[in-house]
Parts: sequence; structure tokens; C-alpha cells
Amino acid sequence: MATDPLGPDPATGSGTVKPAACHAVKPATGHDAQASAAILASDPPRLALRPREAARALGIGARLLWSLTNRGEVPHVRLGRAIVYPVEALRDWLATRSATESRR
Repeated sequence: MATDPLGPDPATGSGTVKPAACHAVKPATGHDAQASAAILASDPPRLALRPREAARALGIGARLLWSLTNRGEVPHVRLGRAIVYPVEALRDWLATRSATESRR
């Protein structure tokens, strides 16, 4: 079953990640475990992800995400000193990049 690392799509409700699937890939520890548990158990769905969560959801390293953020290439929002990555904006960004890459 394919899962969406950014969580369920609000339009279809599909893409839900089950806890067992997360642990089969890589058991989270420490802060990551708490963040993963919060994402899986959160109600209502998360609107935005913190940097570590966003990097993990995108399947990239935190340094690459930071580099993309500093260059203004990935959608993000500053809330005071914190930076968050809106889930819907990330989905749209990925779809746009995917469409652009497939045309090459």
C-alpha cells in the first residue's frame, strides 16, 4: 500500500500512514519519536510541519531542506523565529516540480 508521507489528502482522505508502517521503515527515537507520534495521532490534521518533519516527509536531509529554504525554493512561513512548512503548499510545490521534471 503506497502512503503519502505528508499525511492524508484532505480531498480524498487517502494516504494515511499507519503506525506499524512507520516502524517497519525506521524506528524513530527521542524527539523524532515524539514528533512522529504527534503527527500520527494529531486531530485535526497538521497544517504545517517543523523543519525535521518536513525534511523527513520529503525524503531529503535537513541540510538540503535548509538550503532550499534559504534560496526561497521551497514554500515556508516564518512565525517569529520559527520556520514551518505548510503541508498543502508542499503538496502543490511537489506537484509543480513533478510536472516540470516530467516535461524535460
